Amino acid sequence: MNTGKWYFLGRILRTHGNKGHMLVRIESDDKSWCSPALPVFFNLDGELVPYFIESFELKQGNTVMVKFEDIDDAAKAGRMVGVTLSLPPEYLPPQNKNRNRELTIYGYSVYDTKTGNIGIVESILEWSHQSLLLIRNGNNEIMIPMVDSIILKVDRRKKQITIEAPDGLIDLNL
Repeated sequence: MNTGKWYFLGRILRTHGNKGHMLVRIESDDKSWCSPALPVFFNLDGELVPYFIESFELKQGNTVMVKFEDIDDAAKAGRMVGVTLSLPPEYLPPQNKNRNRELTIYGYSVYDTKTGNIGIVESILEWSHQSLLLIRNGNNEIMIPMVDSIILKVDRRKKQITIEAPDGLIDLNL
């Protein structure tokens, strides 16, 4: 399955209770995807597997408690902790076109002009004063501010972001 144009929706944080409920951190403010009519795709060992939502409850911030069909106990839900969730582009509403364009950078490689390849974009952290790219480098997470003075180029064809990080910023995160 070609996932190149799919959107990173979020990640399963932990289980909740003993009936298969899970807390999910969502990377978008739009919760219109929370529909029992449409599946959410779990990334299980590189394969996207559809699961339908049985119920959901909005929690604090960008956290949602979700109960998916066929996941009916804590053991099954526990095996899903850490799994990323994705959506095909046709599931996203057209009014969020600008926000969705931002979401397409998930999975892009990040190249620093001084350090070289530093990792893969895992998510965008929205803080009240600053948005940050969360970049995965093995077991390390690198946070880079999303500002024009640092992000030099986004090459959608190559799926690569070129940055020029301030001295010491990358080393600080490693």
